[in-house]
Amino acid sequence: MITQTLLSKVDLEGEQVVLANRYAMASGFRADWDEESQLKDFSFAATALPSGNSLQDSLIQVLYRHIVKKSLTVVKPDKKLNIIQVSTKSTDELFAKTFTEQLIHRVMNFYVETKTKKEQDNLNILTHQVDSVRKALYAAIGGVAAATDANPNPNRALQQLGVSSQRRRVDVQANSAILEELVKNQELAKISLRKEMPILQIIDRPILPLESDVMGPIKGALIGAFLLVFLTASALIARVLLKSIH
Repeated sequence: MITQTLLSKVDLEGEQVVLANRYAMASGFRADWDEESQLKDFSFAATALPSGNSLQDSLIQVLYRHIVKKSLTVVKPDKKLNIIQVSTKSTDELFAKTFTEQLIHRVMNFYVETKTKKEQDNLNILTHQVDSVRKALYAAIGGVAAATDANPNPNRALQQLGVSSQRRRVDVQANSAILEELVKNQELAKISLRKEMPILQIIDRPILPLESDVMGPIKGALIGAFLLVFLTASALIARVLLKSIH
């Protein structure tokens, strides 16, 4: 799902881009690839895996391993709660936000489909059967009407003339009973599907600008000054202690 998310095309700043290309740029791979003639003009295309392009399939695995080791973090802050925190670290904050949201959306859909597959398949079969029987019922009703129109005043002495109409009425009654039972089962299948449907909710979305881990110049200068004072004081204290020992 991570590689599929990387190979998905999304709208970023009004432009359709493949996330893998954006990540390759932000993580420094693009600069390295530009130095190799075989990779200089390479660009990821939005596709499913395997793509049939050995170069793309190979490079996407490189990005996958890098993003899992260096960028993507999935943790459960509180073991007692069913809350999962997903975060992505990148120098490209727009990529980090979009990739995280797309990955979560893909995982949620996969989880729901997996949990409800059996009930959904059952509902799909019943829905198909309901539609088929309903069409047969409508055709039988139309056949009764057509037979009646063809012989509106049948001669009671000629029983053969009413056979076609009687057959159509039997089809109508049979299909009506079958349809009624199938509709009941269909409603029960819908209830079963709703019971199995997991409740998933995003409770905290990333908001731009994202939190930055990069140390600012002022903060860096203050920390550096503090460390310098601390190390100087430690050296003087150590020097005094050594002299007192001697």
